[in-house]
Amino acid sequence: TDFSTFHEEGCDLITDSDGIYVQDAKGNRFIDGIAGLWCVNVGHGRAEIGQAMAEQATRMAYFSTFNNLSNAPATRLAAKLAELAPAHLNHVFYSCGGSTANDATIRLVHYYFNRLGKPTKKRILSRRNAYHGTTYLAASLTGIESNNWEFDTLDHLVTHLSEANLYRRPEGMDEAQYCDHLVEELEATIAEIGADNIAAFIAEPIMGAGGVIVPPEGYFEAIRPVLDKH
Repeated sequence: TDFSTFHEEGCDLITDSDGIYVQDAKGNRFIDGIAGLWCVNVGHGRAEIGQAMAEQATRMAYFSTFNNLSNAPATRLAAKLAELAPAHLNHVFYSCGGSTANDATIRLVHYYFNRLGKPTKKRILSRRNAYHGTTYLAASLTGIESNNWEFDTLDHLVTHLSEANLYRRPEGMDEAQYCDHLVEELEATIAEIGADNIAAFIAEPIMGAGGVIVPPEGYFEAIRPVLDKH
């Protein structure tokens, strides 16, 4: 948000929504092409969802899952998510949003290696132009330079590799050669830092905020064995 623009011009105020459309305070109607901020996946104004929310809120709006407590909606949702996920993904950890989810993930990864007696295995590999959030650690994972202008980042914990951007690949490389090039960069980075110092690699299947970037064919299949090896 550029607050100087707010001061000079105000903001565009969205007042109503319906399906794929939103309307501003001036009566202009727009297609909400990115679904809020990529999160209104089933469209606006779904009466059945609003009704379900209202019924739950009047019955029980909130109850903690702290310690050995739980609540019925959280339990039912966790069971459904586990059912939909691949067989080995059978636990659900709730968070407030994407940034805190990634912070919690890295915290658990570090804890995991501490428990294995590998306390130096801490560094996270991310990618340039990746978006992973705006909390302190998640913002450091994020590789979009403008997101971190004048902010501190946790550079001792995060190393950024090249994004898998087929459109911007080095001149003269075909798709397969570019994929090999990215794998070689990953292997060289691991060798430089040391596998005993690297805890995880975080990557979007398709990079979103960095430009809606699709990786070359076979990219994740090619980097997975390298990650497994180390």
